[in-house]
Amino acid sequence: MFDQADTDLFLKIELNQIIPDILKRLDDATKSSKAAFHEGYVATIHDGIPEIRTVVLRKVLFNEEALVFHTDMRSPKVHQIKNNPQLSWLFYDAALRIQVRFKAIAEIHHQNELTQKQWEGSRLESRKCYLVEPAPSTQIQKVWEGIPNIAHQDLTAQLVSNGYHNFAVIKTKLISCDWLFLNRRGHKRAIFTKNIIANTWEGKWVQP
Repeated sequence: MFDQADTDLFLKIELNQIIPDILKRLDDATKSSKAAFHEGYVATIHDGIPEIRTVVLRKVLFNEEALVFHTDMRSPKVHQIKNNPQLSWLFYDAALRIQVRFKAIAEIHHQNELTQKQWEGSRLESRKCYLVEPAPSTQIQKVWEGIPNIAHQDLTAQLVSNGYHNFAVIKTKLISCDWLFLNRRGHKRAIFTKNIIANTWEGKWVQP
């Protein structure tokens, strides 16, 4: 939904306000499926060629400035991240006309404290998806979703518990950001690079 207050903010925003503003909006989006930033696009590298797909943003780790999404441990993107942990994020809010691109370094988490916490915080319907057989991207002879036909009212934590074996959490630590605001009164674009040693963001305005 269009928000004049946000538009006015972006027209006057300073460099040092942009990263905190983005992270706050991303965090808010993890709590609402209707938010524009609730889903983002993640690109990984396979045989030197980028592959992009839509993922749900699950968590923002402010202390690490990292974004989290869930996936199946058997999916091709996991193997791609193992081979090359560098990936890119893309978010776009059509109402606010804000585009955000991140470069990040990904970590695969499987059956550890982080995955247990994320699993326990997920909906049973979401956990059910990790029961899929055969593994994602496997060729099949007949089109079907591959998930046991369990009625919503019959779902229990125990019934979907086997899905945890396939559940993975991808934590992506942000290392750069490209922020773009489109407006008829003047477009604005800023690029930021994370100074790992100082744990600070170094930003500059660039021509949109």
